[in-house]
Amino acid sequence: MSSRYWYSVDSDDLHHHPTVSGHPTRSAISPWCLESNIRPMSDLLMNSFRNLEKWWVNRSEDEMLTIFVIGEQLEDPKFVNVLLSLKNSRPGLTIGVHGLKHICWSAWGIRSDEFEIALSNSMSILRRVAGSSFRPWFRAPGGYIAPWMIPVMKKHGIVLDSSINPIWLLRRKSGKDENGRNYGWREVRSSLNENQIIEREWLVKHGMPTNGPALHIPMLRDHSKWVWKRELSNSRCVTEKELLDSSIYVNSIYWHVLDHGREGGWVPPIP
Repeated sequence: MSSRYWYSVDSDDLHHHPTVSGHPTRSAISPWCLESNIRPMSDLLMNSFRNLEKWWVNRSEDEMLTIFVIGEQLEDPKFVNVLLSLKNSRPGLTIGVHGLKHICWSAWGIRSDEFEIALSNSMSILRRVAGSSFRPWFRAPGGYIAPWMIPVMKKHGIVLDSSINPIWLLRRKSGKDENGRNYGWREVRSSLNENQIIEREWLVKHGMPTNGPALHIPMLRDHSKWVWKRELSNSRCVTEKELLDSSIYVNSIYWHVLDHGREGGWVPPIP
């Protein structure tokens, strides 16, 4: 049986990077951004969406693409227009939850009540705009997910998560317990399993990342291209039913919409 792959993109704009906002120590301005004003869509993101759509309409008809959308972006009519254009360009697009304001939740300590409000609000607006394309699938902004978040996700009907980048050095993103120690990915996986939420971890190889920023960092970029070519050449796109079957292994790969705005007409290195 051939292996399966699932690819997804994150809708982050320029102001959603942790060095700009959403992180308690890394952000340059207004670290706690849950009550921040509406941040309009950048021209770069708009052009990136157009390039993503050009790429997507030429893919195989049986392929599925998931875009994880930040709730606040749907307050901007320009963003809604480009998202719906992508949605209507061809079948196969599903829309998941990427938070309300791109907050790196696990870096802030336990804030269950605030996380629940943000998750509920983001799911509500996504359901309204995305309609039948909406899926209760979650990706924590920046991959910052901690065990305390998962019962809240379960309560609001999240059935699939794709937040874990299982690199040892990145276990700090799992947050800290009451003793100041990192929970670690094992604790996150355990909580997901207890709450019957399927986890689709990001593809890694030889202990090195192959997704997201790794696609553009020197050395990691070449390694990621090699891994994608090797792992995906004899694979087929997963079906939605298979994606939600925890007994089936899936190569989970992702990048950002903004990547399509890079000079040189970047496209995903997918065979």
